[in-house]
Amino acid sequence: MEPIPTARTPVAPPADDAPTRVTVQVEVTPKHATVLLDGRPHRGPIELARSDATEHVVRAHAPGYGSRTIVVDGTADRTLAIVLEKLPSEAPPPPKKRKRRRARRKTKVEADQPLLFDGDDL
Repeated sequence: MEPIPTARTPVAPPADDAPTRVTVQVEVTPKHATVLLDGRPHRGPIELARSDATEHVVRAHAPGYGSRTIVVDGTADRTLAIVLEKLPSEAPPPPKKRKRRRARRKTKVEADQPLLFDGDDL
């Protein structure tokens, strides 16, 4: 039977017990944003090899918002909180001014009626 370790007897973890992967949790606002890992769409946590010193590009974008790009590596677990800024909305063009037309008054004149101007026959 092995003795139970106490606070006085430090126990070093075996070197082989170190995790081989790290997790990068990505939280994006707005929620409908698209997340790309190295240019490819990605959902959920990002799993990387712990010893991987390779830099990976995480990019988030959404319609009506700016985009953000962050570079990560496999050195440690982390959480990325990415907040995209809303772009200013384009104002709609001003309405076109319509020319107001005057109503034309149509007068129906019969062929056998005299045509009068200021009360005088023309």
